[in-house]
Amino acid sequence: MPPLLSSTEIDLLRYFFAKNQHSSGWFSNTSQVPIWTRMAYVDVLKDIHELPIHGIQEKLGEVGSIGKLIPTLAELRAAKVLAIRGFEVELLSDNDLRFPGKKTKHPGPSPDLLVNRQKLTLLVEVSSMSRDETELSVNEKIQPLLEEKDLVLSIEYSEHLSELAVDYNDRTDKENLFDNFVDRLKEKLESINKNQLPLDFVLDASKVSVDLTAPSWGRISNTSTSWTYVPKERYIHQIQKVVKKKASKRQPNWTNQCFSYPFLVFLDLGQASEIYDAVFPALYGSRTLIDWLEPEELGPQRVRYPKFVMDKLQGDQQELLCKLGFDSRRYVHINEPGSFVVDENVRRNVTGVLTIFNNKTECFPNPFCDEIIQLSNLAEVLDIPLTSSVIDNSSL
Repeated sequence: MPPLLSSTEIDLLRYFFAKNQHSSGWFSNTSQVPIWTRMAYVDVLKDIHELPIHGIQEKLGEVGSIGKLIPTLAELRAAKVLAIRGFEVELLSDNDLRFPGKKTKHPGPSPDLLVNRQKLTLLVEVSSMSRDETELSVNEKIQPLLEEKDLVLSIEYSEHLSELAVDYNDRTDKENLFDNFVDRLKEKLESINKNQLPLDFVLDASKVSVDLTAPSWGRISNTSTSWTYVPKERYIHQIQKVVKKKASKRQPNWTNQCFSYPFLVFLDLGQASEIYDAVFPALYGSRTLIDWLEPEELGPQRVRYPKFVMDKLQGDQQELLCKLGFDSRRYVHINEPGSFVVDENVRRNVTGVLTIFNNKTECFPNPFCDEIIQLSNLAEVLDIPLTSSVIDNSSL
């Protein structure tokens, strides 16, 4: 049986969404909002009043649909990560006057967060790229029928239903598939006579087992997914697409002061290890380091970097660049360059990328961004560890 929110938890959500005209039915235990989303909001909001975060009710008042709850949840998580580290955080409205659009003096899409600590001010764009968990919706949609008929289910989803949704279109397609699966499953369960139980059957290539259980204890007892392979390149390209879109928010017609603030992209990855593993190659490039050859075997040309990379390698960020894989002392084969090198919009406009994965936050600095927004010691300034994917140079 899915967990329920307590009256105190429901009151907490209603308080923070008090300025939202659409949310009156979102947080009751009969809501169409998935229970997992409601629980995630309770978790992020329960102690948020203790932190220097401003504009929470106003930001939540702008959530115009259930579909926007997850992106806004990611903004709240990012705000907490930075506030815990001593930053004062302002959740920006969608049309802040300080950020005019490209072709008009009217407000354009604003960054998500403006954060301050002492003399440092940063702008932050947030994106949710957590693992797709569409199958969790089946539990809620089928639960009332299971309780009514005192049935317990076990489902092994087909390979098709088990495929991970990498982007928005994938998610929409998968939600439609699951809606169709739930409708057919309901029809099947309605037609089963209790004297037929226990019963095993296959529905849309998914294996379903059903049996009787104690009164009012109907539930899905177990679900599993089939193993599916998603090429890493798909995750790399999706991350690059998201970061590129976020970088385009920074516009030269902003006020001079706002345009000079370092600009960060924050990716909320949830527990999606396959997406986390793709962040480093998406930003810095996919490469092969060959450490087993002797120096005389490497030849005169180890790797060719663009001039702006070579210039940085001669400067005071050489140690950082080497950790990030830009190292002319090694034989490096570049399989595919990353966004910080080949995408001029991202390279110039993004100071760095932050990720939160399994509640652990990491920093991916961009050494090549425009000087006006550069922070050479970004990880230290933010008190967020440098990505654990850095390369060990201790042997050199």
